[in-house]
Amino acid sequence: APDNLVFKVQAIDGRLPSLEDGASWPEIIRHYEPTGFANEFLLLKRTNAPRAYWDEVLAKEQKTLGEVVTLPDVEEPIFVKVNVRQNLLGKLINLLYKPSQLRITLNMESGETRSFRFISAMGQTGFLGSPLIEDTQEFSLLYAESGYLEHKRIRSFVIEAVSGQRLWRSKYKVEFIRAYLPALPDALRLHGFDLPEPVGTRATSLKSSHCEGVIDSINGVSLSGVSLVANTTLTGHGWLAVSIEHGLLPDAVKWILHDAAQDEYKYMIPAKRAQRPDVGAHFKKEQLNGAGYSVMADISSLRGEYSLMLAYEDQGNLTVCPQYRIPARFPGRPMEGKPGAVSDEDV
Repeated sequence: APDNLVFKVQAIDGRLPSLEDGASWPEIIRHYEPTGFANEFLLLKRTNAPRAYWDEVLAKEQKTLGEVVTLPDVEEPIFVKVNVRQNLLGKLINLLYKPSQLRITLNMESGETRSFRFISAMGQTGFLGSPLIEDTQEFSLLYAESGYLEHKRIRSFVIEAVSGQRLWRSKYKVEFIRAYLPALPDALRLHGFDLPEPVGTRATSLKSSHCEGVIDSINGVSLSGVSLVANTTLTGHGWLAVSIEHGLLPDAVKWILHDAAQDEYKYMIPAKRAQRPDVGAHFKKEQLNGAGYSVMADISSLRGEYSLMLAYEDQGNLTVCPQYRIPARFPGRPMEGKPGAVSDEDV
């Protein structure tokens, strides 16, 4: 085995990301620890002794294509083996034609539904079924306390044939395996989680104005009628410009938490710049390629109900975008001893 791995989650052809070498993920988690990020790759170093890791088979069931399959209700990650096979007719036809495709639809705890291409041979060797891991940052959070991926948990899934239903056996076997992954104390430090900052005296420079920008998603959920509940993290992305017409970008982008009970702007969450060439191409302005932003914040210290709003800082002024006012509730979660966690008094 190599001493180091340079790792990236990057699925092709719309596949479920955890299918890509999915059987190797438990071995990577067991024998390697993250040391940092470089150009969107996770750097992993082999440990002298395998990491404490064990698994438990929770259930083996027989299901039917198109049937809703409910995952066991546990906090730990769940690996899944799915044995979907073609029948004799399907095997004969695939000798001459492109194989009939399968799709897996995931029903998430957040209420969102996600759909991916499913490769039957990959499903047989095993893959991470919950939480849904879509990028390298989320994979690295498997080394941290489980609450940081709570918003990506999967409630159930459905596997069905896109076309050629008669080419597949209607019944298949599924196996659920719970994985116990002790958290690494320093795992969160790799991410550079931002913490909420009190608005405080900055409120005197606040103004409200319609913004040219969007919040694409929060914690993996699009904003169509969303009401946000989060315990530990807020992640999301979007884009924002001071002026699309003139291709002007703000000095900084923020998410603002407005306390409805006290009718005041309470906290700011800073966003990092991100490239959005699709925005520049859409508006035909190359300057807007840098209009993207991303948020990754630790909100485990917050309690209460807020409205989450988009804002930006430009020339010393903080402008709040009134078109976004997303209900957000933070029940809180004990995070004693977790890197980056702060108490209410600290905030």
